[in-house]
Amino acid sequence: MSEDAKKDEKKDDKKDAKAAPDKGGDKAKKAPPIGAILAVVVILAAGMGMGFFLSSLVKPKPKPADPVDAHGAPAAGGDAHGGDAAAGHDDGKGGKAAAGTGALLRASGEFDLEDLMSNVRGQQGRRFIKMGCVLWVESTTLKKMQSSGGAAPGENVKRILKAAFEEHLKTYDLEDLTGINIYKLLEKSFKEIADRELRSLFDKLPSEPLVNRVVLTNMLVQ
Repeated sequence: MSEDAKKDEKKDDKKDAKAAPDKGGDKAKKAPPIGAILAVVVILAAGMGMGFFLSSLVKPKPKPADPVDAHGAPAAGGDAHGGDAAAGHDDGKGGKAAAGTGALLRASGEFDLEDLMSNVRGQQGRRFIKMGCVLWVESTTLKKMQSSGGAAPGENVKRILKAAFEEHLKTYDLEDLTGINIYKLLEKSFKEIADRELRSLFDKLPSEPLVNRVVLTNMLVQ
């Protein structure tokens, strides 16, 4: 091989060696950068998350359901024991007694006996019971009670009823006073006692029950 041919062959090898890295560089330039792709994905995810968050803020809250009683009917205002003062209690005959109780209470007024206090039977004076007591009295009778004598309107009647109630409390044992039915027992007994005492004090009273309801609060046995 001549010297010129060898020189030409070396030139061609150098050209091929230079061309190879150029092709690789072109591929590197054409390939999209991975960092830019990841940045776009992160931005899109953040935007979607913000959109969901904003939509949850403006979503209207569901309207609360109206309260209902045990029979599925709308409930009215509650009384001191969590019941419906106007509806009263179910008599097992279609709820007629409930409407009647509400009417009686609307025709009644409060007579506050304030605190009752008495010793517990069989405890040798070491234990006592205390509670607040309010009577719902028929309106005609209530007017007579409030117009009776005493240091304040109705004071004499209050003193008589309190004494009768406190005497009745002395007939209960400690087990009775801490039983689950004590409120019902006392309410029934106090109604009967109040009716009897009021009829002995005043004339020309209605024939129907004079006390429509007894509310006992803050009972304490100590």
